[in-house]
Amino acid sequence: MNLWGKIKADSAVNGELRIKVFLAAFRVANASRRFGPLALPVIAAYKAVSASAGIELPSRTRVGVPLQIQHGFGLVVHGDAVIGNRCVLKQGVTIGIRNNTGQTPTLGDRVQIGSGAQILGGITLGDRAIIGAGAIVLDDVPAGAVAFSPKAVVRFRDQPAA
Repeated sequence: MNLWGKIKADSAVNGELRIKVFLAAFRVANASRRFGPLALPVIAAYKAVSASAGIELPSRTRVGVPLQIQHGFGLVVHGDAVIGNRCVLKQGVTIGIRNNTGQTPTLGDRVQIGSGAQILGGITLGDRAIIGAGAIVLDDVPAGAVAFSPKAVVRFRDQPAA
């Protein structure tokens, strides 16, 4: 798919103008990287758009088409991570390294990641995996599986813990 096709596909699945502009800038910066040092002004402009959008998605990241970002503020993706086609990322998601090994996650196609989830290390999220809000994922998630964190436990301060 050509650059314009990617931009149109991203725009079609994202309703918020801020996200549409951000993803268009990402696609242009990502495509411009093949021009080496000539791409520096484009990448610098993209970094300004990224900062104003509150989304950290390095221009070198391999991202499938389309990418849907819901809300997006606080989204952080490591530049070496791989995001498949038709993925959905929500606000506060972190996709990055777990320790100094530098290994990064790979997301299959149609993966959905809930708000505040952290996907860390050299793991793979299979196609159609769903990651619940607030989940901390440190191991592979098979295709079609759902990964979520335990539900919060409510206790009253005046009652002793069981």
